[in-house]
Amino acid sequence: MKTPALALALLLSAPAHAEVVLLKLEGMDCGGCEKKVKEALNTLDFLDKADASTSGQKACAELTGALNTPAITAAIVDLGYTIKGQDLLAACPDITQTGRPGPWTDTEGLDATIISTGAELDFTDHLVPGKFTVFDFGAVWCGPCHAAEKLMRAYLGDHTDVAVRAIVLKGENPKESFAQPVVHQHLGGAAGLPYFVVYSPAGKRIYRGVDLPKALKKIDKKRT
Repeated sequence: MKTPALALALLLSAPAHAEVVLLKLEGMDCGGCEKKVKEALNTLDFLDKADASTSGQKACAELTGALNTPAITAAIVDLGYTIKGQDLLAACPDITQTGRPGPWTDTEGLDATIISTGAELDFTDHLVPGKFTVFDFGAVWCGPCHAAEKLMRAYLGDHTDVAVRAIVLKGENPKESFAQPVVHQHLGGAAGLPYFVVYSPAGKRIYRGVDLPKALKKIDKKRT
């Protein structure tokens, strides 16, 4: 969140003919996030033609009047998101680009692999013999998915009897990702991402849901 002093510094360091304000955001992980941000910014009388990207965690809008940083901050905070940075530019850049890799991009030293980017699959075809198999549904734009992956990586490091088979949904935003065939096949009624389905070494499903700590407790209980 920007202070008035920092906002002034940003304004003074802006290009001579600043036309747009670019916001770097955090917390846009819902299906309607982009629409909410665009509508909130467009209601401000000094902004117009706002755009937002869940995958890039950014928003950009044309300046039609004097910049009012506190008003922007209030609009974004009211939505439950955080402003991580603000720039004044001559034109909006490509805000869809994300600087973070997709979930499970690097699996060196771990029994983890991506088995689908959206295509339908049969869980039983991917069960790992002698291990608990965690099917992890996620997406690049999904912040909680990255947090869950970090927890899962630590757990895998301490438990060699667990394997992850990841389904990383392609798409730059929730609408695109949730349109993938595997979502209709396995995630009907799911609360959102990340989502986990866990099987025991005997091939019995022991957990299905969005709570990774609860899923890991189920594994620990079955192990003892």
